[in-house]
Amino acid sequence: MRHPFRALIAATPSRAVGALVAPALLAFGSLTFGCSDDPVAPDGGTGNDTGHIKLANENNFTTVTSELHLETVQAAAEYDLTLDWSKIEYDLQCHAVHPAEDIDTVLFLRFTDTTKEDVSKLLDKGDLDTSDLVAPAPFKFVPNGTKMTADLTDFAVTETKFDPSVHFKDNGDVYLAVFQNGTNLGQGARSMVFVEPDDGDNDTVTAPSNAPGSDGKCPALDYEARLADLTPVAVPKTGSSWILDWKGMNTDSQGGKLDKNKISRMLIGFYANETPETLQEKFLDLEEIPTDSWEIKWEGLVQSVEINGAENRKAGGEPFSGFERSESGTWIMGLFCDACQSPAPFVVTVLKPE
Repeated sequence: MRHPFRALIAATPSRAVGALVAPALLAFGSLTFGCSDDPVAPDGGTGNDTGHIKLANENNFTTVTSELHLETVQAAAEYDLTLDWSKIEYDLQCHAVHPAEDIDTVLFLRFTDTTKEDVSKLLDKGDLDTSDLVAPAPFKFVPNGTKMTADLTDFAVTETKFDPSVHFKDNGDVYLAVFQNGTNLGQGARSMVFVEPDDGDNDTVTAPSNAPGSDGKCPALDYEARLADLTPVAVPKTGSSWILDWKGMNTDSQGGKLDKNKISRMLIGFYANETPETLQEKFLDLEEIPTDSWEIKWEGLVQSVEINGAENRKAGGEPFSGFERSESGTWIMGLFCDACQSPAPFVVTVLKPE
């Protein structure tokens, strides 16, 4: 298990209420950043004091806990059920969702020779593939932007229509309804619910609201990350160029292999009046709450980027020009995979301007 961002979970919900969608390349325009798999610092230097900032494994955050806890709805086997997503208020990370606008694909998945617990672990790893599903799969429904219900017989795989008498049987298989933003399997899931066939008469499956409990925790996700224990990355506060280079990193937040081929986006964020200790308590909201933030996107294997001129995520915001700020706070850098089942950080580190 990597961490929940890399599960079927949206990581940038407030921006297009989230967009677990395939990344589009930034128009380079007047931006001055560049990407390279073998960077050379502009001044020929190789150390952090030159603006060529090299990251190592000890600079990455640590995932302590990551577990999905999905609700189960029992419903009549072999019946044309109605799926209803109108009650979704929050996604799996407890970010606000507007279901009529944000749910643009509903999937109905079927697994065999497994359990709900094992499926949850598969989802949490972010490794779901069509080969894990019983064919034909996945059955899909595309809402029209206003309707927030659909019958199972509205779902199809290419030319194959969903037939409840064939595709929803009480035979030990595991069924999962996924409500997502985006059309690719597992990319952009905002809510999920197991559907368990029985001999009862319930004919409606309502997606849970995912509202936080009285303790503020998300009911579907148990997650804890550590930022305070990592080694911060020293960066020059001023200069004419900054290259962030992760060629020397090879492990992810749980000690597994860091798949650099999948990384397609960098986020630089400044969080006024925050510390690594306070931010780790808000880890699921790191893309939501920065005082200011910038991002760069690319395609293919990239192991470093020059961040000068990176695009500000605020409309009309100034491109990145340096680490000097008038207020105290914490700088964060994250590396994401936007084409994975979540554009979640593979890497999150603390940048320390000096």
